[in-house]
Amino acid sequence: MLWHAPLFSYPQSVNIARLYTGDDEQTHIEWINLETHPELGTLQKAEGIQFRSTEPGNFLDWHPAPR
Repeated sequence: MLWHAPLFSYPQSVNIARLYTGDDEQTHIEWINLETHPELGTLQKAEGIQFRSTEPGNFLDWHPAPR
């Protein structure tokens, strides 16, 4: 049997995008990773979780969260 290279290789690190509203009322993005924030790799309490599946090509327009 011939050996084949895997079709997918796992990334060496995980990047996390933190989106937040700054003091200037604008949306900002901060890229963080588990090497500099290892606490983000631990289990966190949650009151609920939701998974969704949509058809290819589905688009959900950006909207602000309710306040």
